[in-house]
Amino acid sequence: MEMEKKVEFVEGKVDWKGRTAVKHKHGGMRTAFLILATFGFENMATLALAVNLVTYFNGVMHFEISDAANQLTNFAGTGYILSIIMAILADTFFGRFKTLLISACFEFVGLGLLTVQAHYPSLQPPVCNVFDPTSSCEKVTGGNAALLFIALYILAAGAAGVKATLPSHGADQFDEKDPKETRQMSSFFNLLLLAVCLGGVVSLTLIVWIQDNKGWDWGFGISTIAMFLGVVVFFSGLPMYRIQAIRGTSAIIEIIQLEPTVNLRGRRRLHEDICLMNTSNYTLFLQKNYLHHK
Repeated sequence: MEMEKKVEFVEGKVDWKGRTAVKHKHGGMRTAFLILATFGFENMATLALAVNLVTYFNGVMHFEISDAANQLTNFAGTGYILSIIMAILADTFFGRFKTLLISACFEFVGLGLLTVQAHYPSLQPPVCNVFDPTSSCEKVTGGNAALLFIALYILAAGAAGVKATLPSHGADQFDEKDPKETRQMSSFFNLLLLAVCLGGVVSLTLIVWIQDNKGWDWGFGISTIAMFLGVVVFFSGLPMYRIQAIRGTSAIIEIIQLEPTVNLRGRRRLHEDICLMNTSNYTLFLQKNYLHHK
């Protein structure tokens, strides 16, 4: 008589249909590799912007160098700030998987809009040599400027959501109570750094070279294709993922809620200490004066 294989469920994790995740069916290194590939494609698509966007703002959109650098820092800073908000939304309302998938689609749309604007001259200011001191270059304005900033900040929001949720969604594929999966989780985070480096190498060499030598539309277009591949690879693992159940709160919210309570308890403890100190001092005063004379 054949023994039925025991089904092991993973506590706190569900599949894409909301059923409790099964250990040998969902999660593990096979889904982790899909997440790693997604992160590699995402970094390949976006890291080139960090080093070459000033050149695009100055040479194509005709911003002054100082303004171009300021626009880049605004774009980067917005992404970092939004990553905190995205993490709260993921833990509290939408879940990491949905937030990650929506954010990746936002990133794809932002890169696609940049590609369209870089391809069509009508969506750019007139061509001008910004390095010629006698030339008067027209800066991007109106609807074209609106398109540029909409694309950039859609991209920033998408990148923030991906970076806030993808590593933690990768960690969700492993059970911390299982020694074997704990070791696999450690390997996953090592490979995560490798994925960042590999994506960054391609982005900072090949894509930057294409942007500078073949055209910005080609460079942005390849980034868009890389992001699309990342979305496809990530979505292909949908039936196999372990998905963290929505908690209804987040660590940041809990810290904010805890701080007033801690301060109140601290003030009460301080008041009690002062009262005890005053009582002790009064007792010493009586012992030294009243009892001595008596």
